[in-house]
Amino acid sequence: MKKMIKTAILTTSILASASIFAQNVGVNANVGTNAKVGAN
Repeated sequence: MKKMIKTAILTTSILASASIFAQNVGVNANVGTNAKVGAN
């Protein structure tokens, strides 16, 4: 039982950090395209 809970917590934290990472990549991509459009 304890092992299952630990696994669930690990999975949740990995998913959370993955989604945060994806959001940061998306924001950086938006900033990059905006900067290019502004330069043109």
